[in-house]
Amino acid sequence: MIVQDQIRNIPNRYPYFLLAVELLASQVGEHGLLRYYLALKQPGTTWPEVFREAFGMTVEEFYQLFEEHRAAGFPELNVPK
Repeated sequence: MIVQDQIRNIPNRYPYFLLAVELLASQVGEHGLLRYYLALKQPGTTWPEVFREAFGMTVEEFYQLFEEHRAAGFPELNVPK
């Protein structure tokens, strides 16, 4: 969980929210994001389980992917419909 701890220690990390959503959308498209949000409403599931199912990676794997994307200067991404 070193990456997760590193994310927590980034000052003013909340402005990165939209960049994180863009990165997720580039992986699964806009409809994938909607499926994730709808699945969160299902009883008996946790958000990390829903995240893994919706995006095909664990939260920790996403943190690593986001760190790589950040280190690359947040290059523009294509978001499939």
